[in-house]
Amino acid sequence: MSITPANFSYLREIVQKHTGIIIDADKDYLVDGRLGPLLTGDGAATVDDLVHSLVSRPFSSTHEQVVEAMTNNET
Repeated sequence: MSITPANFSYLREIVQKHTGIIIDADKDYLVDGRLGPLLTGDGAATVDDLVHSLVSRPFSSTHEQVVEAMTNNET
């Protein structure tokens, strides 16, 4: 799996907005491992599909799960 730079930027923005944690631009390798388990629950085939569904709706429980997954072990 991989993620487009624009979609990774969106994930970085929502994480920073909701937690204050800044994820460095070179940490895109974290996405697959952290968001992979969320794909089936959201019905997404790829991380980019998941991000597309996040962008198309207001902040939801899926957004919260993504933020939680992306900030696991981050300080």
